[in-house]
Amino acid sequence: MAQLQAEELARITGTATADQTSNIENSRQSDYVSQIRNHVRKEIRFLSETLNNNPEVVFKIIQLPNGRITSYEMISSSGNKDWDYAVELAISRTGQLPQPPAGQFEKMLILKLRPKEAFN
Repeated sequence: MAQLQAEELARITGTATADQTSNIENSRQSDYVSQIRNHVRKEIRFLSETLNNNPEVVFKIIQLPNGRITSYEMISSSGNKDWDYAVELAISRTGQLPQPPAGQFEKMLILKLRPKEAFN
């Protein structure tokens, strides 16, 4: 944590190296992706203990700068139609993602979720 704070201070004062700036941006992006996952997970209704494995479903989400979801599409099925459907419904119910940090907006997001990670 102290290293991240030092890197942020260096970035603000203009003394950061390219690697330090990249580390800070990657950390912010990772935090934002975690926020999105957690936001969608809250809406998932699924009994994960019914599965013997931990299949991954992947969705492409298109959002506006304010986080509003304009469209979504499953791009890789988990192989379990019930899990796929549960995630699709969760995205639909969410409707709005957390607003991205300044300068971090990306119109298209790739969201990967696994049932046993969603409920831990």
